[in-house]
Amino acid sequence: MVAQFLPGYTDPAVVTVADITMLASLQRRRLGRHWARLHLGAAGVRAMTDYQLAATELAMACNRNSRGRLTPEYFARHRDDSLALMRQALHVIREREYLYPPPWVGDEPSAFVRSAP
Repeated sequence: MVAQFLPGYTDPAVVTVADITMLASLQRRRLGRHWARLHLGAAGVRAMTDYQLAATELAMACNRNSRGRLTPEYFARHRDDSLALMRQALHVIREREYLYPPPWVGDEPSAFVRSAP
């Protein structure tokens, strides 16, 4: 579901194609939490976990919405809440210093990497 629905929400401030690749794989999600633990400590792991859960909730809401199981108002509120949680988590991650970029990024842009000033 993540790979199916999240590309509609790509935005450098929220989620990119590289981030969706990480979110769509349980192994890469674990790698993301491991990276956060090594480079950002407990607050970073909490933020990464919150980000991953909010992204999953967004994908699930999109799936239910596509099947006509949500009212437009409920879906909009759920979507906006999930995106807000993802932004909050990224704020925590981006404000910290780390030595190495996330391993799933490679040369691709990522919401986890601060842009150059």
